[in-house]
Amino acid sequence: YRARGRVISVKDLIAEVLEVVCTYLLEAVRPGGKLEIAPGEQASFVNFGVSVVECFTPAQRQVVLSAAQSVVGRRLGARTQCHVVTDTLASAIQICSMAPFMQRTILIVDFGASKLSVSMFSFEQSPNEDMAFIVREVVSRTNVFVGGDEMEYRMLKWCEDRKPFPESLLASKSATFKLRREVRQAIKTLTVAEEAMIDVDHLLPEKDLIVMLRLEDFERECSDIFESVGELVDEVVRAGQMGFPEEIVLVGGCTRVPRVQKVLNRMAAAAGSTIRKTLDLDRAVSLGVATVCALKTD
Repeated sequence: YRARGRVISVKDLIAEVLEVVCTYLLEAVRPGGKLEIAPGEQASFVNFGVSVVECFTPAQRQVVLSAAQSVVGRRLGARTQCHVVTDTLASAIQICSMAPFMQRTILIVDFGASKLSVSMFSFEQSPNEDMAFIVREVVSRTNVFVGGDEMEYRMLKWCEDRKPFPESLLASKSATFKLRREVRQAIKTLTVAEEAMIDVDHLLPEKDLIVMLRLEDFERECSDIFESVGELVDEVVRAGQMGFPEEIVLVGGCTRVPRVQKVLNRMAAAAGSTIRKTLDLDRAVSLGVATVCALKTD
């Protein structure tokens, strides 16, 4: 990455982010801080968890772990152990702690800005303890060629084809930035409405753009993206060889798109499965990673 006139490696970038995290953490546990343990007590850190996206390769996860170990060991203490957990596994661990407490399989569909990930997990009762479950990742697949960014780009081109002037919108960085912001808002509007207005003043010098984006136009332009959701779910279910899961958990902003929900609702209805749409991904991931760290503590 290039920032402030200098080239910075991915590892150094991650390290700088973790420096900020550790600074806030140390500030929170100091006397009078939001996470103060008890007056006069000194906080000690045993485990430090970092979540990464499911599609990270082992080498990429190692880069994150190496950066975390370097920063955390220096800021929080050399005895602090670092753990890297995928966001889908962390979410599954958190879901396992929610009712119903029973053996079952779930499918997590994570459809965000940059990727589509589908992961199947099984919750199996532990043979050693009555109220304990084993969370097992059965299979996971990721498609990095579809996501919210691709949908936005297609709608940018849709606007380009409908502009009332000859100048190109996509040839101007400032125009593309302004238009992308409006397109993103329009897509959000289409999750609850049939049409959305894209209205940008001074998109180009003395040029304004006003177009009405209808839901059917949006669904037509991105139809292959929406169908790829069902295709990836089918691929994961076939690879898992455990039948269709009892529950589908939707996370990521793109799962709010009506066409995506129609595809998944159709598949769930055919299999008699339920769909959970209320999971707070950020909270689930943070609590799941915290659970992993707690389980690593002696």
